Amino acid sequence: MDSEAGSALQSNTILHGRWRAVARAAWIVVALLAVLLYLVSIYVNFTDLARTCPTATCQLPSLYPQNLQELHQLGLSPRGMLLYFSYTDILSMFVYLVVAIFIFVRRSDDWMAILISLLLITFGVVTVSGSFEDITARFPGLQLPSVCLQIIENLAILLFFYLFPDGRFVPRWTRWLTLIIIPLGIIFIFKPALPASGPIGLILVASFLFAQTYRYWRVSNAVQREQTKWVVFGALSGVMVLVLFSLISSLLLNNSENDTASVFGALLGNTVFHMALLALPFSLAVAILRYRLFDIDFIIRRTLVYSTLTLALALAYFLSVAVLQELFQVITGQHQSPLATIVSTLVIAALFNPLRHRIQNVIDMRFYRHKYDAQRTLEAFASRVRDEVELEQLTNQLLSVVQETLQPEYVSLWLENPYGIDRRSSGG
Repeated sequence: MDSEAGSALQSNTILHGRWRAVARAAWIVVALLAVLLYLVSIYVNFTDLARTCPTATCQLPSLYPQNLQELHQLGLSPRGMLLYFSYTDILSMFVYLVVAIFIFVRRSDDWMAILISLLLITFGVVTVSGSFEDITARFPGLQLPSVCLQIIENLAILLFFYLFPDGRFVPRWTRWLTLIIIPLGIIFIFKPALPASGPIGLILVASFLFAQTYRYWRVSNAVQREQTKWVVFGALSGVMVLVLFSLISSLLLNNSENDTASVFGALLGNTVFHMALLALPFSLAVAILRYRLFDIDFIIRRTLVYSTLTLALALAYFLSVAVLQELFQVITGQHQSPLATIVSTLVIAALFNPLRHRIQNVIDMRFYRHKYDAQRTLEAFASRVRDEVELEQLTNQLLSVVQETLQPEYVSLWLENPYGIDRRSSGG
């Protein structure tokens, strides 16, 4: 809805007159530059599709000679595999571009929305789709536009963390830190191997986290906190997926006895990488345009419950299999017994619902105490009113429940009767 989108950001980020025209023109120029460079990168990638590495120093999607046998075992051709890498990259960039254009079209009078739209476009081209090394090596004349786009991306990331969602520098010292970081960032683009780049990068990330945490707890209102929850949820979802995949792949895919691990792991890793990064544009779009459409607390709550449940069940499964295998080996003398796997599966199936309820209760009491108490209070009230016949007692209980669950400053209940209006009140 337009009214909902208009209330998503603060009025001090609205542009008028000449500034609005300048901001829109700047967005169009940067967007066209990003799309042009990305089209050139697609051309470079597709011209090198069939390239095979003669040494063991290359990385996928370039192929080692020994990978050809692995591809044959998986029923794939080198060109088919490299096409898959290219098409997943194009699909991810297409999503970033569509979401960015959608935000710009809906909120082109809001400079914070324009900033986020530029962040999505530049991040999609520079970070998601890879570096510009191949482009500049093939077309040296594109060196300056590539550097300009990287500068714009870094500036958009910096301003986003310091300004989102209300367009003000919070805390105030972040504006002075921005003036220091901008020239340093430009230097590090040209000289990324400088010794100071690592520590400064860590300090910068720490300042991002501190600024958003401080803003959330000390400055943001209820609307801004909902927007921040959406962005944090999207970013953390992508990061957690990548971290979990890295842990699982290190245990299951990087097995030297598996002849197809390197190729299969690269294909699966490429898919997971691009899917995880799609959480960011969608969460930003919802935060800017439709943050009231979904209950983010409910989504976060379910994510916490089922993520914890999955980890707990996986740990219990592997432990039970290991213990039962040792037990059956002592009893039967067999090194591997399928009975251990069957019993472990049945145990996990039996534990699913009890463990889910237990984890949900713990998370509700730890992170959603107010909703947990309100739910329990309403359930108790519903059970009491089934047998209540006295109007006086019923109204008093109703006022008490509203006061306890919603905690308003003042509660009034108006009842109509044949002799006029009866008003029952409860102070806050």
